[in-house]
Amino acid sequence: MSIYEEMIKDKIRDIRRDYDIGNKCGRSFFSIVENLKLKNESPLSLFRLPFNENDVSGFVGYKNDKYVIFTNTSRNLGYEIFTLAHEIYHLLENDTDIRAEVVIEESEKYRIDSDEVADMFAAELLIPENSLKVDFTRLKKESKTHHPDFQIIIQLQQEYYVEYKAITNRLREIGLIDKKCEDELNSILLNDELEILTKKLGYTNLLNQPSNEVHLPKRLLISVKENYERGEIDFDDLSVIFSYCNMTPEDFGYNQDENLSSSAKQFLDELSKELESD
Repeated sequence: MSIYEEMIKDKIRDIRRDYDIGNKCGRSFFSIVENLKLKNESPLSLFRLPFNENDVSGFVGYKNDKYVIFTNTSRNLGYEIFTLAHEIYHLLENDTDIRAEVVIEESEKYRIDSDEVADMFAAELLIPENSLKVDFTRLKKESKTHHPDFQIIIQLQQEYYVEYKAITNRLREIGLIDKKCEDELNSILLNDELEILTKKLGYTNLLNQPSNEVHLPKRLLISVKENYERGEIDFDDLSVIFSYCNMTPEDFGYNQDENLSSSAKQFLDELSKELESD
């Protein structure tokens, strides 16, 4: 075991203890993240938005004394969850850089070439080695096979609630399969076979598809609501605020204001054209 692996396992043991996080936390990971407290107790805000640039999976930053995480909901849900775990490592270990307003952006190239430790952290947090070994052995025994098949990987994927490739990659990393076996198991990804077999096994395809969800931090929505009710912002302001994530006040339960000003309407029209051209 490398020094990085030892460090990561120690850190994750502390996180599991401090926040009562189980070995299979993927399904509730978004709510877990929103309740995390960083070592300096700085507030953490999670934004989940469909990015125009699909090769960017997420990024972290620091603004107005708050840490922010953005994830791309245009990527499949399993990939997004892994990206979020990856970003948590940056918040824990690279907070000095982030506080200096350095945005750490997760693109395909960045993930492959520059950030192996953060990926190791995400893999161990979402798919812990010891737990996976037990489950992998159990499923092979139940299926009475010595060679893992697509069905076993899908079952593990759904148990840990991660991307299909995260399971095959993790199995190879911990020595339970070799590269040839990994490639064979990943061949199901070349067409729609994964989604078809997932359905046949009685699961949904939520993990295999983009959610395209728009999620804003609860504290932001509460602040907006309170300011609106106190009359500190009006419907024009609401329209502008929510338009930045391509939403309207109505999407958040506000009633349409027939007296929307001409300047607000002009701004929204211009923003809509800009978004369409991106």
